[in-house]
Amino acid sequence: MTIGYHADDMVASTTQGTTSRTFSLDPEGRIRATTQTGGARPGTMVNHYDGQGDEPVWIAETDGSWSRNVEGIGGDLAAIHYSTGKVALQVTNLHGDVVATVDNTAGRQGLRRTRSVPGIKLKVGNTRHR
Repeated sequence: MTIGYHADDMVASTTQGTTSRTFSLDPEGRIRATTQTGGARPGTMVNHYDGQGDEPVWIAETDGSWSRNVEGIGGDLAAIHYSTGKVALQVTNLHGDVVATVDNTAGRQGLRRTRSVPGIKLKVGNTRHR
C-alpha cells in the first residue's frame, strides 16, 4: 500500500493493487471529495457538512444517489439512511465503536409479544402488529 499526504498531514491519496483513491480537502481541512479509480466503486463521492464538525451530514455517492448519517442520542453515528429508503443501523459496543451494521428491512413485521395475565407464559411469534 502506498499513502500520500497533504501538507497538513491529512491523507491525500492511497493506492493498493489496482485501486487508487485521492482525497481533496475543503477550506476547513475536511475531506470534501474522494475519487476512486479501479476497484468495485470507481467515481467521486462528495461530502457535505452543516457546520464546523468533521463528520459529513450527507454524501453524494458515485452512482448519483445519496446517503445521510443519522446521529443517535449520544451524538454518535446511529444509522445511515440511503436515498433508496434503506436504513443501516449501526450497532456499537460500550466503548462506542461500531461493531456491526444491520439493515432495517424487517419493516413492521418481526417478533411480537402478546398480552397475557401475570404468571401465564407469553406467546411469542412472528406475527403482524395490530
